[in-house]
Amino acid sequence: MIRKNLYEFDGVQDTQRKVIFQERAKILNEEDLEKSFENMLEEKINRIIYNHLDPEKSPDYWLEKIDPQDWEKDLVEISEGIKLQDLPTRLDLLMGNLFSEIPSLEEEQLELEKLAELSFDELQTKLQEFGKLALKKKEKELGTEVVKEARRMILLTCIDKYWVEHLSTLESLKENIHLRGYGQKQPLIEYKTEALALFDKLIISIRERSVNWFFRTEAV
Repeated sequence: MIRKNLYEFDGVQDTQRKVIFQERAKILNEEDLEKSFENMLEEKINRIIYNHLDPEKSPDYWLEKIDPQDWEKDLVEISEGIKLQDLPTRLDLLMGNLFSEIPSLEEEQLELEKLAELSFDELQTKLQEFGKLALKKKEKELGTEVVKEARRMILLTCIDKYWVEHLSTLESLKENIHLRGYGQKQPLIEYKTEALALFDKLIISIRERSVNWFFRTEAV
């Protein structure tokens, strides 16, 4: 029974390994990864937008000042002593996040007052357009001779790096999950559920870090 349980636990890891290896093979064989990076950037911009704005709210809500207590914990101390008029709006934090994650964005083209006049869908479309322009700008900086292999190298390196970290996390999870059997829970079911959630996070991390790295790549 113990051997069977170990095999079932290892089967979860093997299934995920097959997916990762298939993805690596696809990257190695694909002629050009341009479309892949466009899709990853689009996903990234959408996540940033939804992290800061509620599509059900009006643009007026986006321009409300953010209470320091609603900020990330590491920003609360910085906010002490700031006057109300100097506090950022939700749109300020959104744009600050975008500029941080996508350095090639043309800041002067993104006027907050004009963006605040758009509906959520219009704003989403506009920021996606600027994101594509930033991507094209970076590709032009790197040059056609570099950019194809840069995309491939970045994706493969991110996959390898985060897959190794993921394996370590799965091992820790497997070691600790058996303790839950004492709480009348089924360890294998718990393990499969959490391993799947971790794998989803792994894929997101690989895609987001690849985009980050691409924008910070310099041709030598």
